[in-house]
Amino acid sequence: SGNPYQWSWQFPGAVTTESDQQNPMGIQYNDEGEFSVTLTVSNNLGLDTNTKELYIKVSEEDPCTVAPTVAFDANPRLIAAGQSVQFEDLSIGYPSYHTWSFPGGTPSYSNEGSPTNPIVYSTPGIYDVTLTVNNSCGASYITKENYIYVFSGAVQSYCDTLTTINPGEVVEARVPPGTWGFLAGHNGLTIKEYANYFEAHTFSQVKAVLVPVIYANYGTYTSKVTFYIADGNYPTPDSILGSKNVYIRDLVANQTNLVTFDNPIEIDGPFYVGYKITYVDANSDGYSDDMFVVGMAAPRANIPEYNQMYLKKSNVWYTCNEYFDFSSSLPLRPISCLVDIEQLIAETSVNVFPNPSSGLVTIQLTDESISNFSIEIYDALGRKIINGNSSIGSNEYVTDLSAYPEGLYIIRINSGDRIINKKLLLTK
Repeated sequence: SGNPYQWSWQFPGAVTTESDQQNPMGIQYNDEGEFSVTLTVSNNLGLDTNTKELYIKVSEEDPCTVAPTVAFDANPRLIAAGQSVQFEDLSIGYPSYHTWSFPGGTPSYSNEGSPTNPIVYSTPGIYDVTLTVNNSCGASYITKENYIYVFSGAVQSYCDTLTTINPGEVVEARVPPGTWGFLAGHNGLTIKEYANYFEAHTFSQVKAVLVPVIYANYGTYTSKVTFYIADGNYPTPDSILGSKNVYIRDLVANQTNLVTFDNPIEIDGPFYVGYKITYVDANSDGYSDDMFVVGMAAPRANIPEYNQMYLKKSNVWYTCNEYFDFSSSLPLRPISCLVDIEQLIAETSVNVFPNPSSGLVTIQLTDESISNFSIEIYDALGRKIINGNSSIGSNEYVTDLSAYPEGLYIIRINSGDRIINKKLLLTK
């Protein structure tokens, strides 16, 4: 940098030991060893010198066995403006050099492995983070888009709906060639499983999936579809993280159906959203008595990068490219959330029992760091009915709701900087 116009290179151990070219080429090494390289640059204001020690490695055999693979993590990723984020390098392959880019952060870059000081974000917004690593065998980089969320005030979670359907793209119930039925659903090819790949680094859990159903005809009262989330760090959707069975009779055709998982499913990076179907043929006519169809994006060019759709036939996974010679995508829309890790820890440190309850309720705090708190109870309409508690131990409190009607209540523990809500069902 600085517009130099003179260059002086030194290559000890090489056949050509010096050069005054800006970008010298063809520097040959005939002997094994590790060699340093020095560059001196100058302009009319002065000169500067940089030596990289043991920079060139020469071996009888190729010394490059492992190029680095980049990976990193951050905590927290959900902050108020003015707070900071600590980044950790998780790369493998012994990288020698690191280059971080933190747009919106201070400082905005770093060359440390794991930056010693946290990165401060002062302006609300959603920011990308990029890390490039390299060693003598190669380089690797990754940009995690929409990775750091900075709000004007404290926030505990942020949710969004994801899709891989492009704007203006047509979703259709496509007929498979030479047989009955539809893609992506029941058909004469007896495809029993479909999945869609989401390359998202942003979110930490999936709460639900929006499913645009085209057909929902059930042959038996117990016919069902199993919706699931699978780990996207694997080449096929076999590592299932969580699932939900839904009866076809409960799904509505020509509408977008909301499938909510019993508990949010934790994810770490890319993931699959998929569903499994079964084939029922009670009269043995060769046609399924069930007909569940979601549809798919109209065929795209047969380019693997354009495809997110996977299908499973005869227990073998295929991409849409591999099986049908075109790329496509499923219109499934996961509702994904980024949740404050400290909030998750706090929520798991509060137990409410029995739940459901007929009156007496015990609130147990297992985290001793929760102090100077208040306990409030609200009914389903948001009206505060109880403010206070009675201690029955060092970390247990009891309250009596027997005088209140049946229904859903919210127990709120307010510790000043954090609010923990627990649902309670009151039955009589």
